[in-house]
Amino acid sequence: MIDVLLVNPPSDLERSYGRMARVQVAQVPMGIAYLAAVLEKHQVSVAVIDAYALGVGLTTIRDTIAEHRPKIVGFSCLTPNAPIVYQMTQAIKEQFPWLIVVMGNTHPSVFAAETLREGFADVIVHGEGEYSLLELTQAILGGAAFDSIKGISYREVDSLRHNPPRERILNLDELPFPARHLLPMTRYHLAPHGVIKEPVATMLATRGCPNQCTFCSIGMGRRYRKRSPKNIVDEMEFLVKEYRVRQISFLDALFPLGKQFGKAVCAEIIQRGLQRRSIWTCETRVNAVDLELLEAMREAGCARIAFGIEAGSQQLLDGIKKGFTLEEVRQAVKYARQVGLSTVGLFMLGLPGETTELSRQTIDFALGLNLDFAKFNITVPYPGSELFEQAKGEGRIKLHDWSQFTSYPLYAKSEPVYVPAGMTEEELTTLQAEALRRFYLRPRLILRHLCQVRSLNASGYLAGLMMLWEPLWTKVKRLMVS
Repeated sequence: MIDVLLVNPPSDLERSYGRMARVQVAQVPMGIAYLAAVLEKHQVSVAVIDAYALGVGLTTIRDTIAEHRPKIVGFSCLTPNAPIVYQMTQAIKEQFPWLIVVMGNTHPSVFAAETLREGFADVIVHGEGEYSLLELTQAILGGAAFDSIKGISYREVDSLRHNPPRERILNLDELPFPARHLLPMTRYHLAPHGVIKEPVATMLATRGCPNQCTFCSIGMGRRYRKRSPKNIVDEMEFLVKEYRVRQISFLDALFPLGKQFGKAVCAEIIQRGLQRRSIWTCETRVNAVDLELLEAMREAGCARIAFGIEAGSQQLLDGIKKGFTLEEVRQAVKYARQVGLSTVGLFMLGLPGETTELSRQTIDFALGLNLDFAKFNITVPYPGSELFEQAKGEGRIKLHDWSQFTSYPLYAKSEPVYVPAGMTEEELTTLQAEALRRFYLRPRLILRHLCQVRSLNASGYLAGLMMLWEPLWTKVKRLMVS
């Protein structure tokens, strides 16, 4: 018998990513792992099914419920897998009507009233869910009411209740490490461009983001909160010792932020000698680093850094409130390469106000930065973001199928859910293919990767290139025949 069953749902990868599904990999569902850890810390019996990583579906979830009879089943739900989650919860409610179905994450939080009204869930947990789910579980097990539990919405007879929001967790050190022992750790990997050494593990050192990017639907709030350097490195050391991890990838939206904080984390790593046993990677902003901090990061074992650059036009950057300049982008990438860090640039095509000419400015800008890797995502206005509300207000977003909210519609044989005024769907997908082709099929870059990429992930890297090229080559062949 268990009290709570937490589920990371499966995804229809072929529908969302098409050919790109072959390079999609499972990563530790950190939100669920933290929820489980807090429940365990308070003597709640909990189990986790990572259906995505295990490749299982509704049958396995039903069998587990029938065998262990949990009181609560909780689903994490993102926009692209919302249809699958809704179908699953409906089927589960039909078979186990006594069960309390809880949903968390951005999508059900944004559409709480709709999700509850349609019967897809009994309770929605908003934002940081650790203590809301804990109190909810204690109330259910003890037969208490839900009215005093902050941070939830729920059905009560024929009405919906939306309780006041819960305060953010300010002392992140009070949280236990994620409950990785409940997860299939051998099933987790990184995308080809993310792997340098294996085994790999992922971590979160911070929560929240103080920036105002219009496309972001960050659920942890705008207040940036940091674990202490000691607590962060304690978990790094645990991963190295317990799981023999050789690469740790920080999944934070922004890490490190603040020179003093970043250098303190690096000093703690070096003091323990962890940089000799494992490397790490991170993502941050171009105006959050300088040469001194990047040098400290490299000395502490940082091997690769990703920058959310988004566009090669100052007009577009200002439009999405990025808060930095193209010159700051150039300087950050230059400094990172100067200290010996591998670099990844993250770009978006099809931003508000974008034209074909501005898209090509972004592509040309990316080519001129001397990056090691680049991602060119087609813009998706995810629910919960300012961009979503803007696009919906303009009537420029397709809301008929959440599973089509993908950044690679060309590979999934679908259409972009958002196209800025003045561009067409075909132009946008063709530009994405052009960006990938022009960036990755440069002889100089191919030679660099053949010389530098470890044999461990060289095959994955090359396979990824072939898949990126395949849709464009298909178009070329079709044109040649016609």
